[in-house]
Amino acid sequence: VSTLINAAQLYMTAKINTYGVEAEKDADHGGLILMTRSHYNPAGLISFMFRLAADERNHTYGDLGIFRTHPPGNERVASARALMTEMHLPMVLSAVDPTLLVGVSPVKAAAGVPDMAELKLQGITLCRVVGGEGLSAEQRGAKVAHKLNGLMDDRLRAYDIRPSQDKTRVMARGITLLTAADATAQNKTIEALAQDLGFAITQVSQRRQIDFNP
Repeated sequence: VSTLINAAQLYMTAKINTYGVEAEKDADHGGLILMTRSHYNPAGLISFMFRLAADERNHTYGDLGIFRTHPPGNERVASARALMTEMHLPMVLSAVDPTLLVGVSPVKAAAGVPDMAELKLQGITLCRVVGGEGLSAEQRGAKVAHKLNGLMDDRLRAYDIRPSQDKTRVMARGITLLTAADATAQNKTIEALAQDLGFAITQVSQRRQIDFNP
């Protein structure tokens, strides 16, 4: 008899929590749709879900099974992302989370070497640039940072970064990021700069933990 009672209690728990999980999914979708009709950026909801999913990955909660009352974080991310894609909404995470913006700071160089600007993202150095095109090093750094912000929002990967065919520029998806002048100032080749930037992008991607597959 006790076994039957326990089984019935577990069945009811599973049934009730299943309703809760589905309700949470509906709430996520409803919240995202409501945000599109307000002055709030719906990407903010995705950013929040990324944090939830990252927290789940960084902590061992175990498989809650029938006792789970919320969908797994990775499922919530995937579902919300799919809905934004379906609604043709841009997912610009850097617009809602300042920590995802590339920062630019001046680097005072040694005598005989041009001043440079250093670009960092989440504590990781991406690259250094010199002045050019009528811009100071910081101004040009801000210009490159703007390009990188857009590329990172579009899920830039290391394999997207490569030297141009004539080996005078470092490019990502057809966009010029670094030049021969940047390489010369650091006594490096264009290939080395591309490799360094690609490695840094990989580190950032791992730290951000934004690749959640259902």
